[in-house]
Order: sequence, then structure tokens, then C-alpha cells
Amino acid sequence: MKRSGIYFLITLLVAGICWRFPLFRVVPLAEVNAAKVAAEFDAHDFASDFWEKQLVPSFPQATAVQELLTALEKDPEGARLTFGRSLGIGRVYYFFLRGEG
Repeated sequence: MKRSGIYFLITLLVAGICWRFPLFRVVPLAEVNAAKVAAEFDAHDFASDFWEKQLVPSFPQATAVQELLTALEKDPEGARLTFGRSLGIGRVYYFFLRGEG
């Protein structure tokens, strides 16, 4: 008798967990297609937004070419740490420069 009560409680607990956190979810196909259309990537809009809203406003923060060249001649490692940006753990540095050509 006690075993059947324990089994019932365990079954009830598992059913409650499965109901609260289902293993899968059924979604109408129209909803999935609408989400795909909304999530399409538009390269032109992305590039124009990046250029106008991020790149152009950051132009005043760019380092002058002559300033960077002078710093690289004096102390290359210090110039890399001061003016350079590195992605990840590599030894490749990128510099954001301004100048005239």
C-alpha cells in the first residue's frame, strides 16, 4: 500500500515537471514562417546602419597616423598596448587611424 502511494507521488511529480517544462512544443507553421521572414538579414541596411551610427561618430577617436608611427618607432609594444586592439589571444593588432592621402 505504501509503495503504491510512493509510486503515485513520483508519477505525479514527473508529470508536473513534464507539464511545466515540456520536452517539445508544437508551433503552427505560419508562425515559424513569419519569424523567419522577420529575421532575414539585410546586408545593405546593416552596412549603412554600421557606417552612419557607429563608424562615423567614432572618427574623432581615431589615432593620427604620424602619432602612431612615432610611438611605434620609440616603443612598439607600448604603442600596441596604447593604440592597438586585439581580437582573442593572438598577437595580431588592429589600429584605428586617421590621416590624409
